Amino acid sequence: MIIAILNQKGGVGKTTLATNIAYALQNKEEKREKVLLVNTDPQGSTSDWCAAAKNNIEKHPELKNNLISSVELTTPSLEHRIKKYIPDYKWIVVDGVPQLSAISHATIRCSDVILIPIKAGQYDVWAIKNILDYILVRKPMPKIAFIMSDVTENTRSLKELKQVLETYQLPIFKSYTVHRQAYIHNIKKGHTVFETNDRKARSEIIGLVNELKEFIYAR
Repeated sequence: MIIAILNQKGGVGKTTLATNIAYALQNKEEKREKVLLVNTDPQGSTSDWCAAAKNNIEKHPELKNNLISSVELTTPSLEHRIKKYIPDYKWIVVDGVPQLSAISHATIRCSDVILIPIKAGQYDVWAIKNILDYILVRKPMPKIAFIMSDVTENTRSLKELKQVLETYQLPIFKSYTVHRQAYIHNIKKGHTVFETNDRKARSEIIGLVNELKEFIYAR
């Protein structure tokens, strides 16, 4: 199952969602599932995060089982190169590039599920139509859903964002991420919210992953 976190707009939380969702998928309490994290952006931060995680494991080898497998596929050939990983991993989480390009088009063509993170801002809202124009013409169409990212709860802007997203008549995850220091505090160590004491942040990611699985397997 190839899950792409994709939006042409930068700063909407793609990498934050990709790393935390990948970690949550892999490190379930009842069983571990093989996950591959894919960086598609030549200048993206996913690879830096993965390198930091590996360095941290070298200092704390007892945590080696938490390490997420990762690979860089930063050319349009990723559509074909990614296929060789499918037999070995249950989940492949792709951190998309922050622009419309040959790489993002290739990501759209090879993904089973595309999650579009969006923040409550006019520029982010304007960017939705452009990315959807490319996604919605793919045949067969992948599963598509919006995730509200880095929001401030109980605000007018959040309510307005929901209303705008509803006009696209696509699924909107009920779970979302709130603007919290836990999402950025330990990035330089290659950590996720599961290595912090913020229970609310952990609960948000768990909620997203549970909803993601329901979304994938729903008929």
